[in-house]
Amino acid sequence: CWVVVLWCNVIMGDDSVGVLSVTLDDVPVIDFSVLDQVRNIPNLFQEVVIAVQGRITTMQSLRCQDELTMEQLHDFGNEAHGLKSGVCMIGCSRLATLCSKLEILGRKGPQQDGHLFIHLYDTYMQDVVQESMAELKNALGI
Repeated sequence: CWVVVLWCNVIMGDDSVGVLSVTLDDVPVIDFSVLDQVRNIPNLFQEVVIAVQGRITTMQSLRCQDELTMEQLHDFGNEAHGLKSGVCMIGCSRLATLCSKLEILGRKGPQQDGHLFIHLYDTYMQDVVQESMAELKNALGI
């Protein structure tokens, strides 16, 4: 498990500029070297689906607001962080990268950018979640 945690920290890290400059298409949907470490966990796919659905439901309720305050944007970023933490540990690297971008853009401070946050979320989240879950399901032979 430590190897996986270290991988998440190295890839996601605190390099805000580096993470924001990564093109999602350049990141593999699944990192099989990470998935292979956890693939034998019983009910892995079902647990992932439950966790992802929970985070996405919360994020979607925030997204439905007409306008987001700085605090709501920060909360939205925290949800992205929570989703990133979970999917990174199973090798869903493209989804983890998208979540890392959202986390950075939702943080209070100079990187906070509500317009870019919403653009990334609206443009990519649904497709990246769907492709991640489809590839994960296939990789686990389900």
